[in-house]
Amino acid sequence: MATEAAPTSAAPPSLRKQLLKFLIAPLAVILFFSALASYILALHYANRVYDRVLLETARTLERLTRSQEGEGALSPQARILLESDTADASLFAVRSVHHGLLAGSEALGLPDPLPVVDGEARYWDTSTNGTMLRAVSVAIGEGDPIDTIVVSVAETLRQRHALTREILVATIPIELLVIAAVLAMVWLGVTRGLGLLDPL
Repeated sequence: MATEAAPTSAAPPSLRKQLLKFLIAPLAVILFFSALASYILALHYANRVYDRVLLETARTLERLTRSQEGEGALSPQARILLESDTADASLFAVRSVHHGLLAGSEALGLPDPLPVVDGEARYWDTSTNGTMLRAVSVAIGEGDPIDTIVVSVAETLRQRHALTREILVATIPIELLVIAAVLAMVWLGVTRGLGLLDPL
């Protein structure tokens, strides 16, 4: 009479696979937070670069405004200079605190609080038609002690976000290569360690 073969139990997973499974999840978490940190840093430096460019534009507009003897009238050449950036929509406004808009876009208002006359520029965030804008304003005095002229320039965030994405796309492959190298070293270390244990 033939004896029935005893059911064979499934082979336990190898120690090598268990160790690799244990390490893959933490490495994936590290990759995620590393990518998040890279994005935040890239956005920070992109904002710094474009804030400087925006301030230079505002200073240029300030000098043009001073050259018009405080009337706020800008030459056609000045308007072409300010509106020539086709890659990122921009707005400008020259406003008198007491007399309102002198030149530029009605959609760009005044910052709160106002910048100090001939002092530090003020950066601020605003929006128009649902589009977020980054703005900078400088204040100048034009002989009227009770009035202030505020020169403002604003732009959309497209170029900033595009630069951030470029930096992020450039860094992610490097991070993946580092993690792949770590996994390869772990695999090699586990293999050699288990090889040393086999004779025991």
